[in-house]
Amino acid sequence: MQRIFVISGPESTGKSTLTEQLASEFSGALVPEFAREYLIDKGTNYSEEDLFEIAKGQQALIDSNSSELLFCDTDVLTVVIWLATRFGSTHEKMFRMWQNFKPDLYLLCKPDVPWIYDPLRECEHIREDLFMLQKDLLFKEQKPFEVIEGDYQSRFEQAKAIIQQML
Repeated sequence: MQRIFVISGPESTGKSTLTEQLASEFSGALVPEFAREYLIDKGTNYSEEDLFEIAKGQQALIDSNSSELLFCDTDVLTVVIWLATRFGSTHEKMFRMWQNFKPDLYLLCKPDVPWIYDPLRECEHIREDLFMLQKDLLFKEQKPFEVIEGDYQSRFEQAKAIIQQML
């Protein structure tokens, strides 16, 4: 039986590092963030259609991995939130794609670590708002989640303990 853990949260909250640590710790497969590769040439100059392509690409990466244990560096939820935040719109098909995805657990990273510049990052001052949008949507849609907070080592220890209890 496949187990899927999604590491989610606003930008610059240590998601990629935590995903790598957990995949290594539990000898699981790592599903990278599709948007990083997709936006390499576009930077922050992208459209609503690009976000839909990112959502499809992220879900395809997850769906194509048949490993028993998956650690996903984000999922379609991030794109759903960003579409609403950046463009003020929703995309019903994208939202349904996210609703139909049933991971075992979301590890939602709180924005309580310093923001670090990256050319693809653009929401330093609204990370708390994005966190609350994700948390509220996870709760509303009854998706299983745990908030991960504190320094990077604390995040890893919290996540490791939660996952150990589930396996």
